[in-house]
Amino acid sequence: MTVNVSYSDVMNVTTTWDKAKRTPKFEEVAGEAILTRLFTLEPQARTMFGFDATEVVTENPKFGHHSKVMVDMLDMAVSFLGPDLEPIEYELLDLGKRHIAYGVQPEYFPIMERAVMYALDGILDDKLTRDDRGSWQVIFQFMIENMTKGMKE
Repeated sequence: MTVNVSYSDVMNVTTTWDKAKRTPKFEEVAGEAILTRLFTLEPQARTMFGFDATEVVTENPKFGHHSKVMVDMLDMAVSFLGPDLEPIEYELLDLGKRHIAYGVQPEYFPIMERAVMYALDGILDDKLTRDDRGSWQVIFQFMIENMTKGMKE
């Protein structure tokens, strides 16, 4: 299956991401929301980040680093979006390959999508429209498809 990404999808995602980035301490706020939600939805993901099952992850000094890396990775992906998606396809294939070493399973990607959307909902509140959500879903499907391909190569 090939995901059909429209120019409108790209514009909606880049615009909402730019709005979210205007939030004070955006990396910290978004990263914490994403990772805590990810660990709530998939507790086994904690070990991929070097956390044990019982610790309060937000109190671990590594948490801030992982949060920043997560937001930076998303920022990079959004910045590559444009009329020509071929450059980001190559990046996503490579990113998928690298995630194998981290112990990531393809079934974790939709969980990450839910965690990111949870963070965006919290940050943007009513500024995130139904169309925006639909565009994020399309972009995530595009990202997931290409990262999963990369994991299989």
